[in-house]
Amino acid sequence: ATCLKLNPANYTVWHYRRQCLESLGYLDVSTAADDDFSNSTAKARIQEDLTLAAQLGGSNPKNYQIWYHRRALLDDFHQKTKAIV
Repeated sequence: ATCLKLNPANYTVWHYRRQCLESLGYLDVSTAADDDFSNSTAKARIQEDLTLAAQLGGSNPKNYQIWYHRRALLDDFHQKTKAIV
């Protein structure tokens, strides 16, 4: 997050952050429909990242790198939860 605080418009850092979150399993959504703990953990991690993006983008609402990051997180989460249903 330090690099993003210094330059929130750096797409490479946002992309790397998404890759790290995915690799560490922070964005994993359980494939079992009754596993509420995994789903709530994934939702909490995504919410934390969306909050960070909102804080960093507050001074520049036209920061497209942040908008893309937010959309990519939500699209990925939506695709994984759609597969469960």
